[in-house]
Amino acid sequence: NQQITLPGGVSFPIYWLYFSAVDDCGPGTARFGRHAIGVAWSLAPDAPVESISSSPLITHSKGVIDPEIVRLSNTDFRLAYSVDWGGGGPNNSGRREIRINNLSAPDAKGASDVRMLQARSVNDGGWERGVVEAPSIISRNGTGYLFYSGGIFNGTYQINYASCTNLSSLCSREGDGPWIADGWEGLTNPGGQDLIKFGNDAALMFYHRDNSVGSRRMVMSIVEWQ
Repeated sequence: NQQITLPGGVSFPIYWLYFSAVDDCGPGTARFGRHAIGVAWSLAPDAPVESISSSPLITHSKGVIDPEIVRLSNTDFRLAYSVDWGGGGPNNSGRREIRINNLSAPDAKGASDVRMLQARSVNDGGWERGVVEAPSIISRNGTGYLFYSGGIFNGTYQINYASCTNLSSLCSREGDGPWIADGWEGLTNPGGQDLIKFGNDAALMFYHRDNSVGSRRMVMSIVEWQ
């Protein structure tokens, strides 16, 4: 949230919601029918939200999804997201990316200082199958930890993490295999994680997995640094 002060010193909070939705930019444009990222505002977490603009905040010809706000300090905010396949799926583009932008203001249009944190191609092989998505980032002792999902959503969806010193260059993956694999602790296709840090050495990780009736169920784990 952000405090807004009116003339006379009256303050109230504004809450910002970042979301992805299909971009209705009109037939014939490169990104028509792709996902884009928008932002809406509200006066309370449980109050109605209203989009701040009729046009998106972040666009890409292949589509962008999974917006994630990264708060490094009270004045340093970043917006991480994943670049989608584009039309035709993996047979068309064969490459997915996780990017991060500086966010000079909650409703700052376009991209400022865009950096790529992770990228995988279908041709790379490995368990990700060209998929890197659902970024969630924790900053700890000057190191950024990027948690992401990879693999096939309805097949072998799994979770891994990578690290980088300043969130301005490609993050190094930890090992060749997933960190939380399909089948770990009886979980099927775990992914879509989001982390909430508490203290300096731990975080709560919320994610989802398949259940026995073909739908998804929310799971929570504790992540600890040692």
